[in-house]
Amino acid sequence: LPEEEGKVKLLDTGSIMLINKQTNPGGAVSVMKYKDETHCFDANCPQCKIPMTKAYPLPPNDETNNQAPRVACDFCHSTYNLKTGEKLTPQEPKGLFGGIAKAVLGSKESGPLNVHQLGEKNGKIMFSMD
Repeated sequence: LPEEEGKVKLLDTGSIMLINKQTNPGGAVSVMKYKDETHCFDANCPQCKIPMTKAYPLPPNDETNNQAPRVACDFCHSTYNLKTGEKLTPQEPKGLFGGIAKAVLGSKESGPLNVHQLGEKNGKIMFSMD
């Protein structure tokens, strides 16, 4: 599991439910440490399908009732509630390329980010597939 705050680590699960030969051949999930909690979510952004390896955490805000942290895709800037996966108002992109990516990819509708509960049993990492 990641020890560095705010950095995403991909963990291959081998789960048939997560494997996609084109975008996720190992059935990976993203894991990120934020404050005192470790969060687990899908490996790819639901909006642009780019791996969330460079996604970045954001503090809770009014959209999350100041309760849940958020995570933003570094490519298309789609933003999600880290507790529920709900899609939130996207972050403002930085630079010309970020603006183009948001304009092109932000025009299509996407669903929420799947989040998973983490646990440990007999030294093995377990996660839910809700």
